[in-house]
Amino acid sequence: MGINLRFPGSQAFAPAQRIVSTVETLLSGVNTKWAARYDFDKATRKAPKTLKPRKGPVPTQPTVAEVIGHFIRERDMFALDDGDIHAIGQTLVDDAVAAVRAGNAAPSASTLMLRFVNLHKRLVIHRWERGGDDLRLKPLTARYVRYKTRLGYPSKIGTLTGQSLAALKRVRVVAVRL
Repeated sequence: MGINLRFPGSQAFAPAQRIVSTVETLLSGVNTKWAARYDFDKATRKAPKTLKPRKGPVPTQPTVAEVIGHFIRERDMFALDDGDIHAIGQTLVDDAVAAVRAGNAAPSASTLMLRFVNLHKRLVIHRWERGGDDLRLKPLTARYVRYKTRLGYPSKIGTLTGQSLAALKRVRVVAVRL
């Protein structure tokens, strides 16, 4: 993986080396031994605006989790490539080494994985806010962009009413062993 240790001096720093070894082992097990679980609430989302007034009641809406699930199948903002995993791993090592140098105990594997999934969540939120950002996503159709624009919604991918992003920001994420 090639995680770098960054600390001053050339003295042997055994705790940092153990942290790197632990992080590299954990990262090699992402999606095979460890995974992130997002516990979205079961609340039904609010209906989006329409171009014409509705006749009758608002149609039954899916839950926010169902909307995000559908979105993941079409344009997976949760995807991690090797570069993403490496960047998150480097952040884990940097933070853990700084904590050990400050006199704290080295974090356990489960603590590191919890930090990993929370960093993953931050990456997903960043992508969602930027309409996919670094991912090669299938673009929205011109017709759908016109529809969103007429309703006053942003034309970027992943945003219609903003309810999914808001749910993602407040969701509890945990690391689970597979």
